[in-house]
Amino acid sequence: MLQLLLVFATIATGFFVSRTVPTEELLQDRFALGQKYYAANDHENSVEVFSEIESTPNYTLLNVDQIEVAIDDLVLPLRVAATYQLGNSYRNVGRTLLARARSIAEGGDIIQARLRRQESLAAFDQARDYYRNLVDDDVRSPRHVRVMSQYQIVRASYQTEDYEGVVRESRILLDRFPGSAYEDAALYDRGWAYYHMGSSRDAIDTFEELLAVSDDALKRDRSLFQMGESYIQLGELEQARNAYSGLVNQYEFTALSDRELLEMKAQRLRGLVQETTRELVAKAQIRIADSFADEGRVSEAIAAYSKVPEKYPQETLVVQKSYDNMATMVLEQQGVDPGIRILRQAIEQVDDIYFRGRAQLRIAGILFRDERYRAAIDEYQVYRRAYGSQTRAIGVGLDEVLFSEAEAYRELGRSKNGSADDLRAARAGYTTIIDHHPFSRRRAEALYGLGHVHIAAGKIDSAGSVFARALEENPRATVAPHALSWWARTAFQSGDAERAVDLYRRLINDYPASDLIASTWKDLGLVYMSLGRTAAAVSALAQVDMRFRAWPKVQAEAADMLLAAGRLDDIEDQLRLGQALE
Repeated sequence: MLQLLLVFATIATGFFVSRTVPTEELLQDRFALGQKYYAANDHENSVEVFSEIESTPNYTLLNVDQIEVAIDDLVLPLRVAATYQLGNSYRNVGRTLLARARSIAEGGDIIQARLRRQESLAAFDQARDYYRNLVDDDVRSPRHVRVMSQYQIVRASYQTEDYEGVVRESRILLDRFPGSAYEDAALYDRGWAYYHMGSSRDAIDTFEELLAVSDDALKRDRSLFQMGESYIQLGELEQARNAYSGLVNQYEFTALSDRELLEMKAQRLRGLVQETTRELVAKAQIRIADSFADEGRVSEAIAAYSKVPEKYPQETLVVQKSYDNMATMVLEQQGVDPGIRILRQAIEQVDDIYFRGRAQLRIAGILFRDERYRAAIDEYQVYRRAYGSQTRAIGVGLDEVLFSEAEAYRELGRSKNGSADDLRAARAGYTTIIDHHPFSRRRAEALYGLGHVHIAAGKIDSAGSVFARALEENPRATVAPHALSWWARTAFQSGDAERAVDLYRRLINDYPASDLIASTWKDLGLVYMSLGRTAAAVSALAQVDMRFRAWPKVQAEAADMLLAAGRLDDIEDQLRLGQALE
C-alpha cells in the first residue's frame, strides 16, 4: 500500500502542469474530495488528491497560496492544509500497518510482522517529512499549524516507540514554540518516553515540570501516578507514597454527583483514558499499600489495603486485587491462618462469584501446601458444592479439584494418622477422573497417583500396569519419567529383573534431561548386581553424577563389587573412590 501511495504522489506532482489554469472553486472542490477520501480511510486516493493540490503552482491570475479551506474548525491556506493532510494520511497508513504488524506477530509469523513494521515505519517517516515541511515554513504556515505539526512529529515518534525521538522532538517543540497549547502534551509524552526508557529520574523531573504548567486534570492525575511508579523503580518508597497520596487525596468520590461519575466512565468508553479517575485513584491506593508491604510494615499495609474496598467498592477488579495482595503479604509475614482470614473476608465482601471461587480454591491450596490435608479436602469440597456450575468461567474445572482432593487423600493415607478409608477415597477420586473426564489434562497424573495407591495397598502388579497406562496416556507429561521409573521398580519387585533393565534403559534414553537420571543409573546398577552381571553393574554405577546425594555410597558399592570380583585394578580405572571418600 505504501508503494502505491508513493506512486500516486509522484504522478500527482505533474498532474496540474499539463492542464489549464484551475479556478479557486475547482481547487476547493478537489480539497473537499480529498477530505471525503480521508474521512473514509481511503488514503490512496486522499494522497493523490492532496498531492495534486500541494504541487499546484501559483499563476499570474491565481495565487494558490491565498486560497483558504477549512479542516473542521481550522481555516488554513489551501497548500498548507493539503500538506498537513498528506502528513495525516501517511500517519494513518503507518498506524494501520503497525496494528497489522502487531496482530501478525501475535499469530506467530515474525517475518511478515517485521515486513509490515518496516512499511509502517516508512509511512511514519513520510508523515514526519510533510509535518516538518510545515514546521520549517514560517512564511506560509501559521504558527499554530507549525506547532501542531511539530507535535504530530512527537506523536509519530511515540507511536513507533522511538522514545529518544520523543525526547528530542518534544524539546524542539518547547524551544521553538514556548508557551504553546501543546506544551503540556509534549511534556506528558516526554515523561512517558523517559519512563519506557527506564530513565526514572528524568521521568519524575518531566512530570513535575508538567504539573507546574498544566491544568489538564487527566494529565495531572496520570503524571502523579507515573511519578509514583518511577519512584518505585528507584526504590524510593516514601517518595512514591507521597506521589500516590498526592493523587488519592485530591478526590472524595462520595461527594461527586452521578453525572460526574458517568462522565468518568464515558471518557474511558470514548478511549480518552485507559481507566476512569476512580480506577486510577484506587490503583494508587493499592500501590501505597504495596509499598508498605515491601518494607514489612504489615499493620500500615493492611490499613492501606482496607481503604480500597471501603472507599472504592464499585471498582470490583481493584478491590479484588487489594484483597489478593493483602492476603499474599499476610501469608508471608504472619502465616497461614491470618492469610486465610483475609481471603475469607474477601469472599464475604466481594460479590463477584468468579473471584470468590478463585479465593476459595486459594484457601484450599494454601492448606494443602501447609500439609493440612484434611482441612484442604474440606475446602475443595466447599468449592465443588458452591461453585461447581461456574468452574469453566472461574478457570479451574471439577477434574482439577477432584485431582487435588485425591492427592490430599493419598498424602493422608501415607501418613501415620492415615487410614484405609483415605486410600479408598484417593482411589475413588483418581478413578473418577480416568473414567469420566476423557479430556482432562490430569489423566496421566491421576493414573500415576492411582499407581501409588495400589503400592500402598500392597498391589504391586496392579501398580505396574497403572504406571504403564500413565506413560501411554501422555509420554510428555511431567509425571511420565516418574511413572516409567516406578514401572521398572514394580517389575523388579515382581521378579522380572530383565524387564526392569529394559524399562530403566528406556527412561535413560527417552528422558535424558530428567532429574531422575542419576538415581536411574544407580537402580539399574543394582538390578544388574542382582543378576550377577558385575561388569554391567559397575558400568551403570559409574555413570551416576557426582552431584547425586548418594554418590559416595554408590562409588563404595561399585568398589565393593570389583573388590569381591578380584578386579582391584579396575577400581582406579572406572571409579573416583578417592573423591568419594573425601
